[in-house]
Amino acid sequence: MKRADAGSTAAPGGAKTRPTRVSLRWRVGDVAAERVLGAGSGAHVGLELIESEPGRWRAESTVMTDGSDPRPIRSDRTEARCVLDRGRGLLHVDAGTTLRATFELLEDGAVVLYALTPLLAELGLRGGRYEIAGGEVEFAANGTVGPGSGPNGGPVG
Repeated sequence: MKRADAGSTAAPGGAKTRPTRVSLRWRVGDVAAERVLGAGSGAHVGLELIESEPGRWRAESTVMTDGSDPRPIRSDRTEARCVLDRGRGLLHVDAGTTLRATFELLEDGAVVLYALTPLLAELGLRGGRYEIAGGEVEFAANGTVGPGSGPNGGPVG
């Protein structure tokens, strides 16, 4: 993937606008998925921050398995601050205790460089590292960036 120029991952006309949706997915092992989440193989936990109106965000959590529709876990209002570093092609997201993440914005997607959330522990999953299955960033005025990949650079399905 090629790093995006300052305006190449943006809305038509090249002007980047504010992010309106940020989503991440983590893979969960089959044993933990069955034991803790009541889900089958290929389980993922998703977290999505959506700007419902300018400055107002909600966090939606889901569990999904291969071939199934996402099952909602919860939906909460949250405060979020998104900082676009145009020079480096990075987006920093700070939603307090809900999510802290950094995305690299590329011409053909967004790569999750860092993500921290208490969501997995709150669901009862043991501490440790969970593989990021993917991330996506959507900007206002139809300037979507994503789907992207996790920090290992693998494709997102």
